[in-house]
Amino acid sequence: MTKEKNKLLTLFPLVLAIIVIGSLIFVLKAKSSNQPKTVKDDQVSQASEENQGEPKLEYNKEEFKFGTISMKKGNVKHLFPIKNTGSGNLKISKMATSCMCTTAQLIVGEKKSPLVQMHDGAAAWTEELKPGQEGQIEVVFDPAAHGPEGVGEIMRVISFESNDPANKKVELHFSANVVR
Repeated sequence: MTKEKNKLLTLFPLVLAIIVIGSLIFVLKAKSSNQPKTVKDDQVSQASEENQGEPKLEYNKEEFKFGTISMKKGNVKHLFPIKNTGSGNLKISKMATSCMCTTAQLIVGEKKSPLVQMHDGAAAWTEELKPGQEGQIEVVFDPAAHGPEGVGEIMRVISFESNDPANKKVELHFSANVVR
């Protein structure tokens, strides 16, 4: 035998082993991709919880009017009550205000959302209200935020999203007449 034939005979079992192992890996991957996907227990309970019913957001759609407020007297506050009157968990998320002079915070029992302002709607928080549970959105307006020229009639908006099919995007409005 020549040296070249001897090398080929030595490499043949190695090449054959690589081909066999590669084929087994391919077959096993193909089988596993055809298997039904399993869902973790917490995902199952979450899915069944969400499928128990539909959430329904109840809130006052009317604009709140502070009336005339003085810059000198400082911030004013209002609570917008909300309630889940549906049979599924209500999720509130992506809250934001229309101006930096306004902050908002969702309060559910002892839990409080992060304090949000303008453009904070992308904040990665979500709060749930169980069926029958109530909460409130606390809004604080700083009448002096725009300086001495910020007098006159104002209107601001607090917006958020919910999983209530009838109220996916919600806006709460308030107005005031700011004086020095």
